[in-house]
Amino acid sequence: MKLYEKSPVKSSFLTDISNILGLNCKIIRNDINSVKIDSNYIVCRAFRKLSYILNISRENCVKKHKIIILKGRNAQKEINCTSKMKNYKYRLENSITDNDSKIIILNTE
Repeated sequence: MKLYEKSPVKSSFLTDISNILGLNCKIIRNDINSVKIDSNYIVCRAFRKLSYILNISRENCVKKHKIIILKGRNAQKEINCTSKMKNYKYRLENSITDNDSKIIILNTE
C-alpha cells in the first residue's frame, strides 16, 4: 500500500503509526498531482472536491480503478453538482463512524 501525503508532519505521523502497527505500506511525501498512480484502488479522505478527484483520477491513474471517497453529509449534493459523475458508475454508502457522513464508491470502467 502506498500513502501519499505532502505535509512533512502528517507523513512523519503516518510513518510512525505504520511502523508501530507493523503495516506493509510506503509513505510517499509528494504532491499527488505530480505522480502516476499504478493502483487499482484509490482511497481519499478529507482531500478535495469530487470534481478535482475525478480529474486527478483520469489523468494520473491506471485505466480501470475504483475510488473510495469518504465524504461528509453533503456527498449527494456534491455528486449532483459534478457533471462528470454521469460518466461513472457509483454507489453511496453510509459511514459507520458518523451517521451523517457518506462514502462514495466509484468505478472508472
